[in-house]
Amino acid sequence: MDISGPSISQLRRRIEDLDKKHGERLIKDQAKEQPAGIREGYPRAPEPPGFASSDFSWGAAAEDSDVQGRIRALSADCNKLRRYLAIIAEQERGAPKARVPLEVSIEDRVLREQRKLLRGELGKLEETLKEHLSEGHQWADKAELAQSVSAHMPPSSGEFLSLLGMSSKTILDDGERPCQGTLRWSRNDDQIYEGVDLVIGRDGFAVREIAVDGDSPIEIERSLRSYVSTKQLGTHLLNCPYVQLTIHKYLMETQKVIDLLAYHSECEPGEIGYAGRKDKHGDTTQRITMPQEAFLRFFRKHRHLKLPFRIGDPVGVDRQLKLGDLSGNYFRLVLCGDPRTIDSTDHDFALQKIADDGFLNYFGSQRFGSPRYMTPVVGWHLNRGVVEEAVMSLLCGTDDVSRLYVGERIKKKDFNSLQKLVPRDVSSRDDTDLIEALVKYPRKSWRSKIPSSLWTTYNNSFESLLWNYAASNRIVSHGTNTAVGDLWLDEGRVLLADGHNLPDLTRVVLPTPIRFGVQPNNSTANFISSLASGLGVKEDVLKNHGRFRPLIVKPTNLKWERLPGKLAVSFILPTGSFATSLIREWLGMHFFQPGGGQGSCWLPDACFRRLDEIRNSAKY
Repeated sequence: MDISGPSISQLRRRIEDLDKKHGERLIKDQAKEQPAGIREGYPRAPEPPGFASSDFSWGAAAEDSDVQGRIRALSADCNKLRRYLAIIAEQERGAPKARVPLEVSIEDRVLREQRKLLRGELGKLEETLKEHLSEGHQWADKAELAQSVSAHMPPSSGEFLSLLGMSSKTILDDGERPCQGTLRWSRNDDQIYEGVDLVIGRDGFAVREIAVDGDSPIEIERSLRSYVSTKQLGTHLLNCPYVQLTIHKYLMETQKVIDLLAYHSECEPGEIGYAGRKDKHGDTTQRITMPQEAFLRFFRKHRHLKLPFRIGDPVGVDRQLKLGDLSGNYFRLVLCGDPRTIDSTDHDFALQKIADDGFLNYFGSQRFGSPRYMTPVVGWHLNRGVVEEAVMSLLCGTDDVSRLYVGERIKKKDFNSLQKLVPRDVSSRDDTDLIEALVKYPRKSWRSKIPSSLWTTYNNSFESLLWNYAASNRIVSHGTNTAVGDLWLDEGRVLLADGHNLPDLTRVVLPTPIRFGVQPNNSTANFISSLASGLGVKEDVLKNHGRFRPLIVKPTNLKWERLPGKLAVSFILPTGSFATSLIREWLGMHFFQPGGGQGSCWLPDACFRRLDEIRNSAKY
């Protein structure tokens, strides 16, 4: 019903009277309950011996209950009058007339509150159920994987390397390799497990970048925290558009370092340049560049900040670092384990032969998105233009339930739900950015919405996989000798090997991307064509290729020494070469890490099947 009552001024006076009456009642009750001496800030009188205040009741229980009841009634009256006052004020402003809800019984109010609580609990249960479903759809075959682990012995890494295109025999024969047969090894662990022959300890894997204009590994000479003011940086740095810094990190991804620096420098991560990503599990040193303004902001505000990495040696430069702007990397591995394995003289022969003849220059497993190895699969689908399959490769397994769930979210463009499906065990920023570009934008414009660096990551991973397959085919078909029709480099020129004066195998190259540009003039070219057609991607010999990659690479300054119970190996590789490929040549196809360790060779079933599709399409 419509409200017609006293005026606003009358209601205000009534509220003030009730508040005053309420206050007076409380004061009287308080004075009645408290002993003399504690009002007006006076200290309480000491209690006589044997007297406890808890033994004395300051008021009868009935009187206390009556006081509390009157207080609740007065508070309810005040709240009701304030509500009436608000209603009348709305009427005077011309707002729609409000209606006062009818009084309801206590039972109805209790039922109403119960329904409200029940709806809230049901909503929470629904959200929890969605989260559990999301986690269940991430990798639906994890249970199957765990069951297979407990039921069967771990497979050797030969199958794993074969999926990544590294399926040819190594240059070293099994008889020339130390520890013939299956060699188990572990990484980043100081313990020696039963059945493990070699261990790379936590401090046993170091990588140092070698700059383009240098020939020695870089180290931090002066920490940034030692600089007191910008004057110590020098006028040259203050006049250059970019600042070069040296980063020393351990157990941390390069992208995490970039993100932290960008956050504290108040710039975008893309404004910070670097020559290459370094292994997360290694003790690594590398250089980065950032805009001068961003560096000065970081220097003035956060140079004394305790970061999870070291930073120093600021130098002003005129250009930003880009991927590949280095001459190579220095590696040092320290292995420990069974003394019979460490002290074997076969290591000397094997390493010396690698130093003399080199090793197959495969792209290592890090290139393919460890630990899930789905990056080349996503790149394959993107090259074919099958956007939905690219998203499903990132988010779900091969079972129909998972694919149906993800497919429905893609059709609805439900990016938030898809984002929750990204596996948490990997750095998923790139995955999230890709999913957003593929889901939120129309089919014809998704390519332009993917950042160029992100497209390069997935595309290069796919092209690297194809290169590995082509290199394996070349070695299987023609062996470790130069064949007629091979491509080789002669002082920067690319030539075709003819029947006269065949060059050394270390000068033979294959283009990368493998399906573009100049091709060999032998069976390797036929394999590349069949590989592209089998995978459903385009082959264009007229399209400009990126560069040529040597088929065989020789390490520089390969040295090894025996320490008490350890074997230390150090070497320098050119840019783009992987230490894991040298280890494969040294220890063979069948060395592997036990399942569950860092960088384990275990593959989720979905990853195995996807990579197996590419291997079968390659008909290799």
